[in-house]
Amino acid sequence: MVKIQNFMEDVVSEKVKEVFSDEETKVKKNFCTCSQCLLDVSCFVLNRIQPVYMLSGRGLAHMQSHYQEKLQQQADLVSLIREGIDNVAGAKRPHFSHDREDEEILPEGFFYNFPQITGRLFNSVNFEPVCGAAVSMLFEGEAVVMVDSNWQNPYTIVRNTAGIFSFWPYPQVSEASSLKKSYEFELQVENTGFETLRHYFELAVESKAGFLNLSGGDKIFTVKDLYFNPQ
Repeated sequence: MVKIQNFMEDVVSEKVKEVFSDEETKVKKNFCTCSQCLLDVSCFVLNRIQPVYMLSGRGLAHMQSHYQEKLQQQADLVSLIREGIDNVAGAKRPHFSHDREDEEILPEGFFYNFPQITGRLFNSVNFEPVCGAAVSMLFEGEAVVMVDSNWQNPYTIVRNTAGIFSFWPYPQVSEASSLKKSYEFELQVENTGFETLRHYFELAVESKAGFLNLSGGDKIFTVKDLYFNPQ
């Protein structure tokens, strides 16, 4: 199956890792180099540059050659990374340990890596986004474990997110690569003054080598819009 991917994700990821690795060699570091700050800086940069989309399996060599020749833009990229580092340093996630010794060592092997799952919740009467509703993601009646504490389950919808909720399930172990499996998840929505809403959806995933290895796969799965009935 042909996949579309943003080539700039790889470019930015490699450059951010390079900048963070250089900082790690210093006796006195000027900024936090933990994995969470690395991801936050990468997101900061990606949100401020133009994406370059390509079909996986075709044109990769050409794209790499093209960007290697053009890497005078590297200076601009490094400048943006430095801006991201300053931005992230001023607003560190309070619930995440920034001590590298506390970081979890990622497991090795084969995994069913789930995409990030997102959707929207609306009032079925006035079609406005519902604020304050608690959306839970369940599998076989139990709350699904998320990849880390940055992803809450249940997820409480806040006013400034226009009714959007999101989850990222923790990968499941597989015996080998390229095995296919379907998971049926349940979304349960509760809020004062509304009837409890239950929505079921199926997610087909293929096992791959590597924990949270999303290369070449769908990174976001969008659930159809949900409508919440007032009591």
